[in-house]
Amino acid sequence: MLNSDDPLPSPDPVRASRLLTPRRLLALATVYLLVTLTVLIMLRTGYGILKEEVRTKARDLATLLSSQIDPAALAEIRDPSDTDKPAFRRILTQIRTVKDVYPDVRYIYIIRPDSVDQPTSWRFVIDAQPHDVDLNQDGTIQPSERGVLPGEPYEEAAGQPAIALALKRPAATSGYFRDEWGTYLSGFAPIREESTGRPVAVLGIDITQQTVRAKFFAGNVVAFLALIFLLGLVTVTIFALYGKAQALEIVGRLHERVGSQNDQLQEANRRLAATVAELTDRDRRMGRELRQAQEVQQRFLPRDYPFQDRLRCASFYRASRLIGGDLYDLLRVDDQTAIFMIADISGHGVSSALLTSALKMLIDRRSEALIRPVAGGSAALVSDRYHVDCLQAFMAEVNHSLAEILIPGQFITCLLGVIHLDQNRLLLANAGHPAPLWTHRPAAAEPMRVAPLELPSNLALGLVANWKFQVVAHPFKPGERLFLYTDGLVERRNGAGEEFGAERLEQAVAATTALPVDRAVGQVLQALEEFADGEEPHDDMAILLIERTEA
Repeated sequence: MLNSDDPLPSPDPVRASRLLTPRRLLALATVYLLVTLTVLIMLRTGYGILKEEVRTKARDLATLLSSQIDPAALAEIRDPSDTDKPAFRRILTQIRTVKDVYPDVRYIYIIRPDSVDQPTSWRFVIDAQPHDVDLNQDGTIQPSERGVLPGEPYEEAAGQPAIALALKRPAATSGYFRDEWGTYLSGFAPIREESTGRPVAVLGIDITQQTVRAKFFAGNVVAFLALIFLLGLVTVTIFALYGKAQALEIVGRLHERVGSQNDQLQEANRRLAATVAELTDRDRRMGRELRQAQEVQQRFLPRDYPFQDRLRCASFYRASRLIGGDLYDLLRVDDQTAIFMIADISGHGVSSALLTSALKMLIDRRSEALIRPVAGGSAALVSDRYHVDCLQAFMAEVNHSLAEILIPGQFITCLLGVIHLDQNRLLLANAGHPAPLWTHRPAAAEPMRVAPLELPSNLALGLVANWKFQVVAHPFKPGERLFLYTDGLVERRNGAGEEFGAERLEQAVAATTALPVDRAVGQVLQALEEFADGEEPHDDMAILLIERTEA
């Protein structure tokens, strides 16, 4: 009996040459062609998927950055002489900072149509690219190195539908877009007036064709090696089985090996069964641990709210997975002061859940820093404790701590506020988060009105360690409400792929002004579920509704 380790018989080169007839060579070439076509189709499909991912990244990054741009500052920038204005330098610093964080991005710029209603011609407002600087220091300023100045026309923009569409909503080019600076996949987003929502400009982000191809080829070296391996395997297999005699001999040896390897197969089956049992047990333990993590995360959310005689609160939280990355809280600082926050960690799952705990600990530990005594060391009156610089310093400390622990590409949008109960006012700092909806009565005889608060633009937490956050004061009188939420609400989709959107959310909140806060939250959620019509959410959702009441 042959040992199971005996080698298979070697092919006879002379006999092989007699058996390689034109018909068999044609069959071999056909197999090669089919394998090659299959791999090429897979590569083409992968390249299309990569392009779509790059388009989505460019559009989403443009959307995030456009929300940070001050439209009032843009109105001051019209021609090259405006480059010395503080508004120009401030916005240029913003977009260059983001460009430095994302190395795949080649250009970031802002363009403005001569007419918003008929956008047939466009002009540059700001370009992150330095103007006429030899970036690669080769002694020649290439076209791709030439920046532009305010007011210069952008002729290619008129022929790109995505740019005109971006005046209405975020958009991306359907394919590669070519202009005098190169060939790109581009994403665009509108910059709107905060008071009217009217678009005034478009922010564009370009990722070069060379960058996309480099990513594609870097990720598909294995596919080319697999093609070579498959072709070699086909060749070896055909030559190994080139004759009936050798084929029968191989079959005979394989038959003999079946008996000797049967015991090995049975032992392998036993080991496989043990492995499956172990994996099943691990899966049960992991599920149990995730449920425990969910319970711990739920404990981070407030159960009872402070100042129930002067504040009424209601909340809602739903993770898209077992554990999520949204967080809200309302804390008592002293007898007349409360702080509230709502945050959304980028991504989903365990990593986002861990960051929620880190953010909550940072907020809890530093909350007392929001109270600063008056000069001379005497205790400050409540009306003197809350200053803009206190909240700015608080946000700067939290942002710096998060920038040290977040991995590149991660960030946290956050809205944090300080309520002065004795002064009927708020201090608010926004870090890239959706603006809250403010329910108020403009005049005594007028009905309640719901509108988003106008807040200054700031970057999300963790993106730039030394970012200085702007803070604003706002009235918060008895009878008024603040509706805080995360973007999972407005991005909830129905079966047609349509988003719920900020406008529908504002209408839903406006329909609840006469209801108690808990019923108001429930009615907003009911409107959301009716719109979704059974479609499951793809992002975490959180709501915190705060109503100011008389003592």
